[in-house]
Amino acid sequence: MTGRSQRSGLAAYFGNTVLTLLPANMFHYSMILLSGSFVDSPSFTGIVFFCIFLPIGVLTPVAGKALDNRNRRTLVFLGQAASLIALVGLLLLVSLSVAPDLRAPIMIALALVMGSSLAFVVPARLTFLADIANEKTLPSATALTAMLTVLGFGLAPVIVDFIKSHIGWTGLSATIVALHVLGMLLLWGAQSRKVQQAGTKLSGTFRLYLSTKPVIFQALLAAALFFIAMGPLQVLLPRYFVESLGASELLRGAIISWLGGGLFLGALAAQVWVSKTRHFGRGVILVGICLGVATGLIAFASSVALGGLLLALCGVGLGFGSTSVSVLLQHLSDDAHRGQTMAAFSMVFQLIPAAFGLLAGVTASMSGVPTALALVGIGIVAGLLILWVRARPFVSHGSLIG
Repeated sequence: MTGRSQRSGLAAYFGNTVLTLLPANMFHYSMILLSGSFVDSPSFTGIVFFCIFLPIGVLTPVAGKALDNRNRRTLVFLGQAASLIALVGLLLLVSLSVAPDLRAPIMIALALVMGSSLAFVVPARLTFLADIANEKTLPSATALTAMLTVLGFGLAPVIVDFIKSHIGWTGLSATIVALHVLGMLLLWGAQSRKVQQAGTKLSGTFRLYLSTKPVIFQALLAAALFFIAMGPLQVLLPRYFVESLGASELLRGAIISWLGGGLFLGALAAQVWVSKTRHFGRGVILVGICLGVATGLIAFASSVALGGLLLALCGVGLGFGSTSVSVLLQHLSDDAHRGQTMAAFSMVFQLIPAAFGLLAGVTASMSGVPTALALVGIGIVAGLLILWVRARPFVSHGSLIG
């Protein structure tokens, strides 16, 4: 692949990433808002959020094996086609007169369809990137992908609340569908080399591979502890800022987007960190501990501004951790196991927030949002301290360059 074709391929890849990630995050946030209006219970919101990611535990291992043996761009496209079905379903749900008793099961069905698509799209996107970028540009391209991921996550709430306040749910859902379709069209401009068949029986092989590279397994554990915060923050804070801290709906979207600003800043910092620091692992764990503290302190926020500031600090920690670990995994993985490695990261990235979003919703229903957030923060800090003591290969890992 020539330098020019690689640049055009990366441009198409990043265009597809932006225009499909943003609608996916807008879908997630819209589902959270709709679940709260259809069923007045934090538990149902947690259930819907969990159902988006439920199929991932079953399908992501299948996706990982397929990515090491099949055309990766095709798998990205098929996954995004499944996402389109869920987005069109959301459009029909809000634009048609659906009986109230059918809304909850329809939302769960749409969440399951989206989850099935994400099981392929998330690992396929990162794995496909390795077929476009060369070894020199792959780390920076991976970091940029992570930045775009967190940017879409952060922008979605304010964009959803802004569009919904001006043109309603139907206009919002139609916009989501249009953006996604445009992104899918850009995918065809991303050219890649042909992926060779691995030709091995992969059941059990990935476990053996992880045993030879313990730092990969430990990095996945660190990422899991970071991502514990993501689900509760998404599930609990939209209602918490309005009902407990007195924010308006439009202000709520803007404040929650502070999380996105923090994510972006954290991802930017990680780009420098992974190539300059001599203390990669220790630094990541320290930032994660700060994330846990900030998450717990949101429970004691006395104003929207203070809650938003703490939320932005959580975003910095999440952006830093997710970007750093994703670049590390790309750096350490060989191509024969890259798909399965990224599938494992995808499962951590999606299942951990979903599971803890569900648990946080149930806990908030029983004992309140502040208690749920405080427990999440304590769990993150405790887990990372244990990792510091026991995961020496990861803790002592230094710069990825040189």
